[in-house]
Amino acid sequence: MFTFSKLNGKFSVDNSEKTIEFFDNVSLTISSHDETLIRYCADSLLFKDEFELLNQKITVEKIEYENQVINNDKIYVKTLSPITVYSTVTLNSSKKTVYYTPTDEQFSKLIKDNLIKKYLAFYNFNEGDISFDDFFIIKEKYRSKSKMIITYYKSFLIKAWHGIFEIQGDQRLLKIGYDAGLGAKNSQGFGLIELM
Repeated sequence: MFTFSKLNGKFSVDNSEKTIEFFDNVSLTISSHDETLIRYCADSLLFKDEFELLNQKITVEKIEYENQVINNDKIYVKTLSPITVYSTVTLNSSKKTVYYTPTDEQFSKLIKDNLIKKYLAFYNFNEGDISFDDFFIIKEKYRSKSKMIITYYKSFLIKAWHGIFEIQGDQRLLKIGYDAGLGAKNSQGFGLIELM
């Protein structure tokens, strides 16, 4: 029930050494529907003078907290980390991962299904205990500005999408998507959004 952004700041990449060097300050956004998790992260950072990240000593200068209210059934968002949507299918007795683009019909459906699962799990409801508006759609606001990101996580290829999206649907689903991330692999840093 959480997601996070990449490290943001000025940096240079050394391909031969496979390192990234950041200059000055770096920022990281962590988002969760679980306020206890956010409090725990903040407390852990505030009560240490420094901590280590990949053998690098880091000090925290400031922490900002935001609890965004969603009071509309239509929002416009920008991705802070790309959205990945996929399903696993069996072809010729072997499993294959199929990734969907924002123009695929399955994109909206699978995101909605994922948000319902998150909502039911977080609030400890069974399927059928609660109903949601049937209408749910997520689409690119500017298709020309969307960008496919291909990355590898533990040698698995992942296709994901950065862009600006219009999302319309049940406010409860919009809120949990805003807090916990859209699509799959949120705890691996995918699906973080901000309101525009």
